[in-house]
This record gives sequence, C-alpha cells and structure tokens, in this order.
Amino acid sequence: MGCRVRRRAAHAVALALITLLLVGGTVAFASQATGDPLFFMRDPVADDWGAGSLSYPRNEAFHPYSELLDLVAFSVNQGEGTLVFEFQMGRLANPWGAPEGFFHPRIDLYIHTGDSGGRLEPLRPGPGVKFSPRHPWHVWLRVAPFGGSALFTWEDAPQSPGRQRGVSVSSDVARGSIRVELSSHLLPTAAASWRYYVLVGSFDGFGADGYRGVGGAESEWLLGSEQADESPRVVDLLAPGWGPRRQERQLAAKAHDGPTIRPVGGVDLFRYPLSRVLIGLAAVVALGALAIVWSSKSRFDRSGGPT
Repeated sequence: MGCRVRRRAAHAVALALITLLLVGGTVAFASQATGDPLFFMRDPVADDWGAGSLSYPRNEAFHPYSELLDLVAFSVNQGEGTLVFEFQMGRLANPWGAPEGFFHPRIDLYIHTGDSGGRLEPLRPGPGVKFSPRHPWHVWLRVAPFGGSALFTWEDAPQSPGRQRGVSVSSDVARGSIRVELSSHLLPTAAASWRYYVLVGSFDGFGADGYRGVGGAESEWLLGSEQADESPRVVDLLAPGWGPRRQERQLAAKAHDGPTIRPVGGVDLFRYPLSRVLIGLAAVVALGALAIVWSSKSRFDRSGGPT
C-alpha cells in the first residue's frame, strides 16, 4: 500500500511540474490586459513570410521590411462587460496617421464557438484560404485601420457592413500591441472550448477586403513572391512553431481554391514551444525513474534486505 501511495504522489508531482512548465510565461503577457485570461498563445518570432517565401513591399513606408506584420502573441481576456482580444506584433508603425495608431497589419480573427452551422470559407475573398471542416467559423472579427474594424457572423451576407457599435480598437506602440474590446452582448459567452484562427495580412485599402496583393519577387507596393499566382495573402498565421501544423506547412498546401488552415485552442500540446515540452517530458521521465527507484527500495526494505 505504501509503495502505491508513493507512486501516486510521484505522478501527481510530475503532472504539476509539467503543467507549470507549459503555462509558464502566460501570466506575464496576460496580466498586462485587464480582466480574466481565457486564452493565450505565443507565435514564432520572425515568421512574417507566409509559406516561407513572402517578402515586404520595397517602398520606404515598409522599412525595416520585417516585424511590422509579425504576430508574436495573441490573448483573450474577459473584462467587465467586454471581451478583450489582444494581438502583439513585432513592431507597430503608422506612416499615414491612422486614428487607431497603426497602419500595416490587416488582421482577421475567426472563432469556432462549437455551435451548429458555420462556414468553411471567408465571408469575403481576402486572405485566400479555407477553414478546417472540423472547425467552421461562427464569428469573424475584422481588424483594419481607418475605421475598417467590424464584427460579423457566419450568417451575414458578404456585402454586410458588419457591426461597429460596441467595437473599440486601440494600440500601444511601445508594446507593439493592438487591442480590440467588444461589448459582451455582441458575442456568445466565451468558453474554453472555443477555437481561434488568427490571420495577418498587409493592409491595402484598394486590395481584396483590405488585403495587399502578392506580386513578383521585387515590388514597391505588393508583397513579393516568386510564386505570386499560388501564394495566399496571409503573411503570418497563429500556429505552432513545430509539428505537422506549423505555419509554413499549412499555407504551402496546394489547392485550387487556397490551402485549408486549422485553428488553435483547447488541449493541444503543439501550441506550446517545443523546448518547454521537451523540458516537461524530461521532468516526467526523471520523476518517473525516481518513483521506480523509490518503489524498488520500498520492496527491498520489506523483503528484509539491508537498510
């Protein structure tokens, strides 16, 4: 009986340790946003290249030609009567004086709420992707400068203007963060089961739903790619940095109507950095070995061996 208790205690310690290792660092970001944290995920840094080949336009307005479209973290927080979405970018710039404090990012947040219905295609042909049949989207938050932000549902018509009342957009240049507060009555009650698609493009008021197009390898105003005809207009995608669902693999999938992307959320080991997962697994193995040694010593002691 004592051996069984010791093994259970060791397993409990191992589970607690890996949990702490996996979620460590989350509070540091989420605490900067008001309310209770509901979801948080980091995105790999310096992956603002789509499927691996996209480059920034060469006009001086896009200097330093990196970071401006690089999503590095995403969080969801429950406020008082609001739901707060925060998108942390590598850097923010506002060369044309947009009132929201940023110009370059064109962000789409699609949410699978778990309800019936939903869509597998965007409401408008901006990003050039499709969504997982297992997780159709129900709510779409469009984030764009110059008053272009709005909230839609999957039942809206493509020409719908969306809902702007109750949608507040602001930014913090020092932190590189874009913050969107939605009145709670605009959304279903947030749940841990929600899944999120976060797509970042380059804003162009003349582009498809505000998405900048893809041109040749070197272009002053278009995103550059040697495969312009096949590249979706997504520069960064919230996705694991390792494993089968990493950004490059999802966006590079060939399809005549765009690649199928998959959401993040729920219980998913891949959403944590590989280094943290390996440390957690190593800790579990080490504690498991310790439990075996402890158990063997206990049996040896009971058998009358030397103490």
